[in-house]
Amino acid sequence: MQPKLPEALIARLRETGQPPPWRARLHLRRGRTVYGIEIDADGSLKRVNGRAVYSEGDIGFPLNSIVDVSVA
Repeated sequence: MQPKLPEALIARLRETGQPPPWRARLHLRRGRTVYGIEIDADGSLKRVNGRAVYSEGDIGFPLNSIVDVSVA
């Protein structure tokens, strides 16, 4: 199952006014930022740095470490 953002973060992406799929940055705990994220309309992570995502193991960080999202 593809990893999915929490609903609150999906709402933030919808507020930007840009249509999905969104190109975004994920801000993680401890000041880390992951660039090159592609997120589809239902909040599933589709690509990270150009690599397809099929499970949480493909993203290299736990989903619960995401604290914010911004459109790239």
